Amino acid sequence: MTEESSDEQGAAMIESSDRDLARAVEAVVRDVEGVTGVFRSGGFAAKAVDAGARLIGIRAGDETLVAVDREAAGIRVDVAVGIDGAAGAVATTRRVHEAIGRLGTALGSPFVEIRVTVAHIEEPAPGAALT
Repeated sequence: MTEESSDEQGAAMIESSDRDLARAVEAVVRDVEGVTGVFRSGGFAAKAVDAGARLIGIRAGDETLVAVDREAAGIRVDVAVGIDGAAGAVATTRRVHEAIGRLGTALGSPFVEIRVTVAHIEEPAPGAALT
């Protein structure tokens, strides 16, 4: 085995590991009380590039919505959530952050940064009857 193919295999294993980690984070976040959905994280440019890559077949459509980035300092997690307004944005965001932190600790790799963005708050329209 050449050094280059060994490096490629290592990179593929890290990519697979990161994808599995992102899926685990997404599952944990979806289980948090008050979370109504998980959205693709990242800025407009990142979302546009991702959509273009899926459109031309470079990237599968089954990619996770959570971003996991490995850096020298450690692993960073970025997630965008929809929340139930009745649950409270601040309280729900804290629960999401804590759940992700517990997952990292349980996996033996506490995350160096956890970024939770509230992308959507679900609330009934003013004057709408609650069911």
